[in-house]
Amino acid sequence: MPKSIGIDGGDYSVTVVGLDGTYRKTRLVGCQVERFAAGGALDKDVDLAMATANAMRVGRLKGEEVLGHPCDEAVLRKIVLPFTGRDALRKVIKSEAENAIHSHAIDDMVVDFHQLGENDQGTRVLVAAVPKSGLRGKLAALSSESVEPEHVELDTMALFRAAHWCGVFDADAVKQEVVTTEGGEAESGAQLPAQQQASLTALLDIGDRSTRVLLVAGDKLVDMRTIRLGGSAITEAVARKYQLPFEEARDAVAACLATGADFGFESTGDGAKPESSEEVDADEVAQAPEAEEGSAGQEIVPAEESQASASSQLVTVSLSDVQDQQTEFLQRLARELVRFLTASGMGGGVAGLWVAGNACRVEGMQEMLGEVFGCEARELDVLAHLSHSLPEEEADSLSPRIATAVGLALANLGGPVGFDFRQEDLAFTRGFDRVKFPLAIACFFGLFAAMVYAVKLDKELHNLEQRLGKTFEGAGAENKKPQFYGQLNQLLGRGWFANYRNFSLEERGKKYEFDELVQDLVKQPVAERVAFVRKKLDRLLQGKQEESGIYQDVSLESGLSVLLRLFESLKRAEPALGKYVLIKLDLNLAARQRKLTFTIGIRGSDFRLRQESLMTELENELMRPDSPFESVELGRQGEMLFSDRAEKNISGAYYQFDLKVKEQFGAVKVGS
Repeated sequence: MPKSIGIDGGDYSVTVVGLDGTYRKTRLVGCQVERFAAGGALDKDVDLAMATANAMRVGRLKGEEVLGHPCDEAVLRKIVLPFTGRDALRKVIKSEAENAIHSHAIDDMVVDFHQLGENDQGTRVLVAAVPKSGLRGKLAALSSESVEPEHVELDTMALFRAAHWCGVFDADAVKQEVVTTEGGEAESGAQLPAQQQASLTALLDIGDRSTRVLLVAGDKLVDMRTIRLGGSAITEAVARKYQLPFEEARDAVAACLATGADFGFESTGDGAKPESSEEVDADEVAQAPEAEEGSAGQEIVPAEESQASASSQLVTVSLSDVQDQQTEFLQRLARELVRFLTASGMGGGVAGLWVAGNACRVEGMQEMLGEVFGCEARELDVLAHLSHSLPEEEADSLSPRIATAVGLALANLGGPVGFDFRQEDLAFTRGFDRVKFPLAIACFFGLFAAMVYAVKLDKELHNLEQRLGKTFEGAGAENKKPQFYGQLNQLLGRGWFANYRNFSLEERGKKYEFDELVQDLVKQPVAERVAFVRKKLDRLLQGKQEESGIYQDVSLESGLSVLLRLFESLKRAEPALGKYVLIKLDLNLAARQRKLTFTIGIRGSDFRLRQESLMTELENELMRPDSPFESVELGRQGEMLFSDRAEKNISGAYYQFDLKVKEQFGAVKVGS
């Protein structure tokens, strides 16, 4: 899985790059360029979030995400602070930046800085401030698509990092090119003013609607700017002229340039309305760069696309119109670049020029840049320095377009320290950080509940110990023999154990009596004290039995077993006995009167036969060797016919049976 993900959001597409490895030994894990959906959401942040999430899902890219923020949405200032060291600078940077930024309230912005160098006055820093509102909306849209960038970096700084990683600023990579003056004399970078003596390198990323420009002296950043003019200006001009949707105009322009001929097609979409007023020259509407160094450029604002209904029609886009718009775009871009160089004071000191971006291969771009900067323009080929498995044609197409995204991904792997706008209330928080406060509250209440439960258990344990026999610790207890609560108090407090005639043992040749028992009980855990006394009593009983030679087996005869055998006999007699009523049941196990008497009532004309069947079954029970009965006979009253008024005209009789119980029969032993 990639360790770092770079997300470079453009105006019409987003580029997502995944890198793994180290800063010097880096591997490309995946690269996805996702165009925004045609006619997508009205909110550009939503379009960016949806395209980013889809690109990461298709490319299966996961890792620490770094989002690129457009430099033209940031306020840039160069200031000198009388401090050294990054930690010291960070403490004062926001308050110092407040004095240099007047267009926004400083509390509504996220501020970070990049160290440019040190001099006698202190440290020169490039301050970048980004409005929180715009950044918050973008992060919220990405979060809704489960994309959580851990860092937010300026896209221009990412381009600087990518160039540094490619070795552009190495001494042997910067070639001192000689420029011929009007008088025919040659002058080199060595003849520049003192602040320009180091070899200057220019970096350009020419995108769809903006161009990022950086100047670097040696390997130190000097200036950066975003010119709001890009390759889509050609497409926008063609779309306005032919009243075409932007997507169709883009395809038509690409077809004309690829074939070198006019391109005809059937337009089915809504086209762009032509401008109602005459087109104003870009020189008249472009704002000149601020004299204050490091300010964010607001040079060119291309007209926004507007939609108008149009029926399906055959449209032919002329190659000459495309070439004219291409030429005009190059001229406008050349003028803006000259203005930037003039404002920065570095017009004649550029020794190396590197370009990247979607529009860096527009025909005539290399020649125009060579004339403006006075040196040959070379492409920043980032894929040449990456380990990857892309086909050669795809790598050649992608390499100049992904430089910024690669620079963003490199932020997690090392290299120059840039900006990070995930600060203050916009700081990145992981899942645990988000829940740690409520989790701390939950843990507090959980701990409180555990303490209450522990107190409850301690109280219950205290009560149980008192019931068993906890040592009494009241006033004056230390001056008396130990006393106990609960069961031990009932055992020991009646004086039986204190009488040596009742309790006296021999242990290890010494007498073991009540005092010794009490001392040992104090040493025992409370839960084991009653069991300890019982063991001593068992030893006492064993000693008494050995001394007397009498081992008594005490048993109790069970009346329950007598009743059980009776009901078993009645159950066996039921088939012949039929229904009957048990009127009376009397069991007496007293000595010499051991007898079970019961009376039943039998209804029906055959009551005598049924009585005889029951008598037969009881006599069979007597014959069983384990039977508790010795004999059976009818009672003194014998047969008692129904005579009460309720039983008139009904046949039947009452019979009383007397069962004599044996003196000895099965019994339950005590303690078994």
